[in-house]
Amino acid sequence: TQESATRASAVAASSAGRPGTLGGGAIGGALGKIASAAMPAAVKETAGRFLQNAQPWRDFFLPVSVPAAADWCSRLTANLHLFQTNYAILFVVSLVFGILLEPS
Repeated sequence: TQESATRASAVAASSAGRPGTLGGGAIGGALGKIASAAMPAAVKETAGRFLQNAQPWRDFFLPVSVPAAADWCSRLTANLHLFQTNYAILFVVSLVFGILLEPS
């Protein structure tokens, strides 16, 4: 519907300027234009809601520390829960690259 398309555009516009997000910068703007032309409104809305759950990539990559032996299980569980959207995005991107580089 027109309302969901407008909401998806607003989501893309709100994340386009945020540094550390998937849609930031000129590449994000170009991807948003391609995505809006190629996807139905319901898919765009669902993808927009999914991508809003992603944590900033700077937080995902930079604070690397090794927990104490007694704390590693709880830290791993908390990390997987907090960054699950980021892990899903990395999985899909690596899957697409794998398909593109080895299509056979």
